[in-house]
Amino acid sequence: MAYVLPSLLQPAIVNERVNQLKVVDNVLQTHMGIQAGGPNVRQTPSRRGSVDVFNDTRIISAVSLPGTPANVVAPNPVGNYAFQIPRINDSIPLPGEMLSQLRPIGGPVSSVDSSGMQYIADQERYLKRQITCFREFQAAAVLRGSYSFSNSGGEYGGVQHAFTGGSITVNYQIPSGNKTQLNMLGAGNILTAGWQTASTQIVTHILNINAAFIQLTGQGLADMWITSVVWNYIQNNTQVQTLAGSANTYYETIDRDLTTQNFVVVLKAIPWLRIHVTDNGLTVNGSFTKLVDDTAAAFTIPLTSDVVHLYECGEPVSEWQGMPSVFRYGEYYWITPTFNPTGYQLFNLFNGLPIVNVPKGIAYATVNF
Repeated sequence: MAYVLPSLLQPAIVNERVNQLKVVDNVLQTHMGIQAGGPNVRQTPSRRGSVDVFNDTRIISAVSLPGTPANVVAPNPVGNYAFQIPRINDSIPLPGEMLSQLRPIGGPVSSVDSSGMQYIADQERYLKRQITCFREFQAAAVLRGSYSFSNSGGEYGGVQHAFTGGSITVNYQIPSGNKTQLNMLGAGNILTAGWQTASTQIVTHILNINAAFIQLTGQGLADMWITSVVWNYIQNNTQVQTLAGSANTYYETIDRDLTTQNFVVVLKAIPWLRIHVTDNGLTVNGSFTKLVDDTAAAFTIPLTSDVVHLYECGEPVSEWQGMPSVFRYGEYYWITPTFNPTGYQLFNLFNGLPIVNVPKGIAYATVNF
């Protein structure tokens, strides 16, 4: 008697179902619009490419006297940086003998998980979560300015990623002046004192960052990302409290998302700035690492598609032995039957890299020093 593959395990159904799974750890990528299917995701035919950087100008044209030749001006310089899109591809073996003997996870020992369907669905969520975490890691790297890879060995030369310390660096070209104490305009540090001191002029610092962004990019500061450690510095700050008025609270609104555990604050002293407070993080090289350091604050102009987007490239995928390959872009999931022993192999695939077109619109500062 021939065995019919359950409809739940058909490759097209697997991909559709996995892509509909709701997972957490996607706040930064969603904010940037670079989550799976996000508005700032673009497809590119090649894994390798380059980005041209053409900055606007604020130079005023010189006046020409009547009857004289046109003034000769130098062309606006065009910058360029190369990129290579990284690839994630994991698989989970699902032996048929094991699947036929499982009880539902959390269920009684007297019941059987038919063909391991619940177990397979849980593993699908696990593979989806790993891809989502990698996208979130890349989004955090955009705020930090870079991330790195190190060869981890293995049969196929796998690599491990970290924010720093690797042998290969993905550099988002954030200017050095947009880091540490923020000498953004080359005229001295904007952060003249650490925010852990209550008397530090935090509001003045933020207004100066806004002014620097306007001068550098033509757009002002829109969002700040910090952890609860830095948030405590802000709410205990004398200038923040004074500008709110002695009879009022220092904040205008605080909205908490119970799913992500993040909250967004609007201060009375700076009502146009969205302050995102997050203690979320990822397991990076075996250690829990926050998306933003406890000693840091990330500042950005509005992150529209002109500022940040994500390139997805593709590769040929043969979902079944003997099937013709199909070119699959970005994030993809499928399952393949195996034999000797009988079972399945569950796969994920992701080819993607965020691209920053306006590096001067991002700053990652050390606020505790």
